[in-house]
Amino acid sequence: MALYLKICCLHVSLMLSLYLCSVIRAQNFKREKQGVSFAMFIKVSSVKLDTVRLANLKVSKLGECTFECLNHEECLSANLGRTSIDGKYSCELLRMDKFRRSDELVASNDFDHYYIKVSKT
Repeated sequence: MALYLKICCLHVSLMLSLYLCSVIRAQNFKREKQGVSFAMFIKVSSVKLDTVRLANLKVSKLGECTFECLNHEECLSANLGRTSIDGKYSCELLRMDKFRRSDELVASNDFDHYYIKVSKT
């Protein structure tokens, strides 16, 4: 009986971990001040939107960068460094996105670009 309970607890812990991991990987956050109730960031690998930055931050992970973007009223996208320095990644919050400034998208070995997915309703 004790072994069965341990296996059940392990299974529940694993399922919860997988669920939380999938939610975090999707980078879903809320921006209530602007009326945004849901946002999903889409990754464009090895590309940087080379435009005016709202802020340059150092973050530990992608979720911190996208969270900062959603908490900044003017942020529409972000560039995230591909390599860390002392465990921190460069996070550039941007006022524009690839739809408004596609001419400013450039290939980059150092950054990935993340924009907020927009869907038609």
